Amino acid sequence: MADHTSSATRKLGRCDRLTARGGQLGVDHIDTAYYYGRRRERLSGSLRPTADLVLVSKVGARRAKGEIFADDEPERLRSGIEDNLRTLGLERIAVVNLRLMKTQHLTRS
Repeated sequence: MADHTSSATRKLGRCDRLTARGGQLGVDHIDTAYYYGRRRERLSGSLRPTADLVLVSKVGARRAKGEIFADDEPERLRSGIEDNLRTLGLERIAVVNLRLMKTQHLTRS
């Protein structure tokens, strides 16, 4: 009998097994970012925060033509967080990190 399971369903099953195995091995957080694109979307159905697993995200960069660039304007930071919430199907993300690119410098006022 032919296997009629869709490729997306099989990938989701692998993601579920991967995240479950990570938990068994002591993984306590998973990092994601809106600029990870399709890789993040593949895992989104398997990622749910629990008492033992914290989802962490980051903003401050964008991917274009295979490279990552600074994307740190306030409205773009907010847009990145909102995109992560929507894609991951969450109402809140426990930790959001700000990615600073090497060309950026922090100054003290």
